[in-house]
Amino acid sequence: MSSETAEANAPNAEHAQRISGLVELSDVRTIEFAALLQGEAPAAVDSAQGALAVTLTINSEPTQFQVLGNFRVKVHEPSKSVKEAFLTAHFSVVAYYGVPEGFSATEEELRSFAQLSSMIHLWPYFRAFVQQACGQLSIPSIVIPVFRANRPMKVRFGAWKGMRTQA
Repeated sequence: MSSETAEANAPNAEHAQRISGLVELSDVRTIEFAALLQGEAPAAVDSAQGALAVTLTINSEPTQFQVLGNFRVKVHEPSKSVKEAFLTAHFSVVAYYGVPEGFSATEEELRSFAQLSSMIHLWPYFRAFVQQACGQLSIPSIVIPVFRANRPMKVRFGAWKGMRTQA
């Protein structure tokens, strides 16, 4: 995989389904998180808007592969720009997948799996983190919508940079 971050093509559901039938989720681990309250949050956040960026990174090994999800969100009032966000949150989480002996997959298949199946595994952790961070920052809870596999979101793919890979 290239060292640059690349914009993802639309995922192929058949590729994701093939990989899903072969692998088993063995672990999910949060590896980094931060939330920054910048200024005063509004009393009600029902109409708040957010800018979300998701980067997925895949590392494949003979006995397992991992998908790292990096989620960044900036939340702002509708009358303000993203640059004036009152909340900025970053969350990184890794899903570890066991693979059968002789497993092989193309980069396109792994990317489709990451965009559909891995997002289903990782997204709830990100949603929970944002709600928990709001509580800890004493601001109204911001509810991130559920992930819907039939409406995959735009993601970017990044390069794996020497992370510890043992589950």
